[in-house]
Order: sequence, then structure tokens, then C-alpha cells
Amino acid sequence: LENRAPGAWYLNMLAVFPEQRRKGAAARLVAAAVGRGRAAGAADLALIVADGNAEARAFYAAQGFRERARAPLVPEDWETGDREWILLALPLAFSGEEA
Repeated sequence: LENRAPGAWYLNMLAVFPEQRRKGAAARLVAAAVGRGRAAGAADLALIVADGNAEARAFYAAQGFRERARAPLVPEDWETGDREWILLALPLAFSGEEA
């Protein structure tokens, strides 16, 4: 799926300890990634999330990320109820407002 976001600044992983959630840490991390992506001249900030991770998907949607593509999730040596990977992207073109 990464190849479906050419020119994107790719966010490989974002995690926040449970006791730090809902305190703005993830939003600050995304904002830092947006800043780095813009400084690098990237067109988008992109990431991949599992379809079953509803909390993360809602968070990313609130940050402005939109679905760009899906692919089957094929677990190898781990168990999951998830069925698809979802590529999300956030345009980085400066519009006069911060993302």
C-alpha cells in the first residue's frame, strides 16, 4: 500500500502509552510529522492502519486523514480479527490553515 501514496511522507508507526492517551500526545506527534513532511516538500502524510482499529481510524479521521486504498491483511504467525490494511493520507499542501 505504501506504493499507492507516491511522494508522501510516510508515518511508519505512532503509539502512545495507554496512560497518556486522550491528553493530546498523538495529535502533537501527528503535527510534528506534518511539519517534517511539509519541510521535506512531501505531497501528503500517509500511514497504514488495520480495519479493526476503530479508535485509531476515528483519531486519524479527526486529524483530516482520508482513505486512499485497501489491501487484504494476511497474518503470518500472529492472530488477528482484522481483514484489511487501510492506507490513509493527509494532504500537506499549505492552505493557509494548519492541519
